[in-house]
Amino acid sequence: MNAARLELEAKARECASRLYPVALAFRRRDRAAADDLVQETFLEAWRAIDGFEHRSDLLTWLRAILVRRALRHRRVSFDGLEPGGVVDTATGPELTATASEARARMWVAIDRLPEAERTVVLLRYLEDLSGEEIAQIVGTSHARVRSRLSEARQRLREALIASTPTTDEPTCDGART
Repeated sequence: MNAARLELEAKARECASRLYPVALAFRRRDRAAADDLVQETFLEAWRAIDGFEHRSDLLTWLRAILVRRALRHRRVSFDGLEPGGVVDTATGPELTATASEARARMWVAIDRLPEAERTVVLLRYLEDLSGEEIAQIVGTSHARVRSRLSEARQRLREALIASTPTTDEPTCDGART
Protein backbone atom coordinates (compact mmCIF):
# COMPACT_ATOMS: atom_id res chain seq x y z
CA MET A 1 0.00 0.00 0.00
CA ASN A 2 1.46 3.37 -0.98
CA ALA A 3 1.90 6.35 1.34
CA ALA A 4 -1.05 8.28 -0.12
CA ARG A 5 -3.42 5.36 0.54
CA LEU A 6 -2.13 5.07 4.10
CA GLU A 7 -2.65 8.81 4.61
CA LEU A 8 -6.21 8.57 3.23
CA GLU A 9 -6.99 5.68 5.58
CA ALA A 10 -5.45 7.44 8.58
CA LYS A 11 -7.31 10.70 8.01
CA ALA A 12 -10.61 9.26 6.75
CA ARG A 13 -12.64 9.88 9.93
CA GLU A 14 -11.34 13.42 10.41
CA CYS A 15 -11.91 14.28 6.75
CA ALA A 16 -15.36 12.70 6.71
CA SER A 17 -16.48 14.88 9.61
CA ARG A 18 -15.22 17.96 7.73
CA LEU A 19 -16.86 16.90 4.44
CA TYR A 20 -20.24 16.01 5.91
CA PRO A 21 -21.56 19.59 6.43
CA VAL A 22 -20.76 20.41 2.80
CA ALA A 23 -22.45 17.23 1.61
CA LEU A 24 -25.46 17.99 3.78
CA ALA A 25 -25.81 21.44 2.21
CA PHE A 26 -25.50 20.07 -1.31
CA ARG A 27 -28.08 17.37 -0.54
CA ARG A 28 -30.67 19.71 1.00
CA ARG A 29 -30.26 18.39 4.55
CA ASP A 30 -31.05 14.82 3.46
CA ARG A 31 -28.77 12.89 5.83
CA ALA A 32 -28.87 9.62 3.87
CA ALA A 33 -28.02 11.40 0.61
CA ALA A 34 -25.22 13.32 2.36
CA ASP A 35 -23.82 10.06 3.77
CA ASP A 36 -23.92 8.57 0.27
CA LEU A 37 -22.15 11.60 -1.20
CA VAL A 38 -19.35 11.38 1.39
CA GLN A 39 -18.98 7.63 0.76
CA GLU A 40 -18.93 8.16 -3.02
CA THR A 41 -16.29 10.84 -2.50
CA PHE A 42 -14.06 8.46 -0.55
CA LEU A 43 -14.61 5.69 -3.09
CA GLU A 44 -13.59 8.00 -5.94
CA ALA A 45 -10.61 9.22 -3.90
CA TRP A 46 -9.51 5.65 -3.18
CA ARG A 47 -9.63 4.82 -6.89
CA ALA A 48 -7.75 7.99 -7.85
CA ILE A 49 -5.31 8.17 -4.94
CA ASP A 50 -2.33 7.28 -7.13
CA GLY A 51 -2.98 10.51 -9.03
CA PHE A 52 -2.95 12.63 -5.86
CA GLU A 53 0.10 14.84 -6.34
CA HIS A 54 0.10 16.63 -2.95
CA ARG A 55 -0.19 20.06 -4.61
CA SER A 56 -2.95 20.67 -2.06
CA ASP A 57 -3.68 19.00 1.23
CA LEU A 58 -5.79 15.86 1.36
CA LEU A 59 -8.91 17.62 2.67
CA THR A 60 -8.86 20.20 -0.13
CA TRP A 61 -8.53 17.40 -2.70
CA LEU A 62 -11.42 15.51 -1.11
CA ARG A 63 -13.59 18.65 -1.03
CA ALA A 64 -12.92 19.13 -4.75
CA ILE A 65 -14.06 15.58 -5.46
CA LEU A 66 -17.17 16.05 -3.32
CA VAL A 67 -18.14 19.33 -5.00
CA ARG A 68 -17.61 17.88 -8.49
CA ARG A 69 -19.70 14.81 -7.62
CA ALA A 70 -22.47 16.93 -6.09
CA LEU A 71 -22.65 19.26 -9.07
CA ARG A 72 -22.45 16.44 -11.57
CA HIS A 73 -25.30 14.43 -10.06
CA ARG A 74 -27.84 17.02 -9.09
CA ARG A 75 -28.46 20.74 -9.21
CA VAL A 76 -27.87 22.31 -5.83
CA SER A 77 -31.05 23.61 -4.25
CA PHE A 78 -31.41 25.34 -0.92
CA ASP A 79 -35.16 25.89 -0.82
CA GLY A 80 -36.06 25.77 2.85
CA LEU A 81 -32.53 24.87 3.95
CA GLU A 82 -31.18 26.15 7.23
CA PRO A 83 -27.39 26.23 7.55
CA GLY A 84 -26.04 23.91 10.22
CA GLY A 85 -24.65 25.43 13.35
CA VAL A 86 -26.36 28.79 13.00
CA VAL A 87 -27.58 30.06 16.33
CA ASP A 88 -30.79 32.05 16.23
CA THR A 89 -30.38 34.90 18.69
CA ALA A 90 -33.86 36.28 18.12
CA THR A 91 -36.16 36.20 21.12
CA GLY A 92 -39.90 36.18 21.19
CA PRO A 93 -42.19 34.71 18.56
CA GLU A 94 -42.32 37.80 16.37
CA LEU A 95 -38.54 38.24 16.19
CA THR A 96 -38.00 34.51 15.70
CA ALA A 97 -40.51 34.47 12.84
CA THR A 98 -38.86 37.52 11.25
CA ALA A 99 -35.39 35.95 11.49
CA SER A 100 -36.70 32.69 10.07
CA GLU A 101 -38.35 34.49 7.15
CA ALA A 102 -35.14 36.41 6.43
CA ARG A 103 -33.12 33.17 6.40
CA ALA A 104 -35.66 31.57 4.09
CA ARG A 105 -35.42 34.54 1.68
CA MET A 106 -31.62 34.29 1.79
CA TRP A 107 -31.61 30.57 0.91
CA VAL A 108 -34.12 31.08 -1.90
CA ALA A 109 -31.85 33.84 -3.26
CA ILE A 110 -28.82 31.53 -3.00
CA ASP A 111 -30.74 28.80 -4.81
CA ARG A 112 -31.36 31.19 -7.71
CA LEU A 113 -27.70 32.09 -8.18
CA PRO A 114 -25.89 30.69 -11.22
CA GLU A 115 -24.22 27.40 -10.33
CA ALA A 116 -20.64 28.75 -10.31
CA GLU A 117 -21.59 31.60 -7.96
CA ARG A 118 -23.71 29.35 -5.75
CA THR A 119 -20.81 26.94 -5.34
CA VAL A 120 -18.30 29.59 -4.26
CA VAL A 121 -20.85 31.15 -1.88
CA LEU A 122 -21.42 27.76 -0.27
CA LEU A 123 -17.74 27.04 0.13
CA ARG A 124 -16.94 30.54 1.41
CA TYR A 125 -19.78 31.10 3.84
CA LEU A 126 -20.86 27.62 4.83
CA GLU A 127 -17.39 26.08 4.96
CA ASP A 128 -15.46 29.30 5.71
CA LEU A 129 -12.82 28.46 3.09
CA SER A 130 -10.34 30.99 1.78
CA GLY A 131 -10.36 32.18 -1.81
CA GLU A 132 -7.24 30.14 -2.51
CA GLU A 133 -8.84 26.96 -1.15
CA ILE A 134 -12.00 27.55 -3.17
CA ALA A 135 -9.92 28.14 -6.30
CA GLN A 136 -8.18 24.79 -5.82
CA ILE A 137 -11.47 23.00 -5.25
CA VAL A 138 -13.35 24.44 -8.23
CA GLY A 139 -10.33 24.51 -10.52
CA THR A 140 -10.12 28.21 -11.27
CA SER A 141 -8.03 31.20 -10.31
CA HIS A 142 -8.25 33.04 -7.01
CA ALA A 143 -9.13 36.21 -8.96
CA ARG A 144 -12.06 34.42 -10.60
CA VAL A 145 -13.29 33.20 -7.20
CA ARG A 146 -13.17 36.78 -5.88
CA SER A 147 -15.06 37.95 -8.95
CA ARG A 148 -17.74 35.26 -8.58
CA LEU A 149 -18.15 36.09 -4.89
CA SER A 150 -18.52 39.77 -5.70
CA GLU A 151 -21.09 39.05 -8.41
CA ALA A 152 -22.95 36.68 -6.10
CA ARG A 153 -23.05 39.22 -3.27
CA GLN A 154 -24.46 41.83 -5.62
CA ARG A 155 -27.13 39.42 -6.92
CA LEU A 156 -28.00 38.39 -3.36
CA ARG A 157 -28.23 42.01 -2.24
CA GLU A 158 -30.60 42.82 -5.12
CA ALA A 159 -32.69 39.68 -4.56
CA LEU A 160 -33.02 40.33 -0.84
CA ILE A 161 -34.01 43.95 -1.35
CA ALA A 162 -36.62 42.87 -3.89
CA SER A 163 -37.98 40.12 -1.63
CA THR A 164 -38.12 42.14 1.58
CA PRO A 165 -41.74 42.77 2.43
CA THR A 166 -42.74 46.38 2.79
CA THR A 167 -45.53 47.58 4.96
CA ASP A 168 -47.45 50.79 5.07
CA GLU A 169 -47.84 50.68 8.80
CA PRO A 170 -46.88 53.60 10.98
CA THR A 171 -43.78 53.20 13.14
CA CYS A 172 -43.51 54.31 16.74
CA ASP A 173 -42.71 57.87 15.68
CA GLY A 174 -45.70 58.01 13.30
CA ALA A 175 -43.66 57.67 10.09
CA ARG A 176 -44.69 55.10 7.52
CA THR A 177 -42.35 52.32 6.41
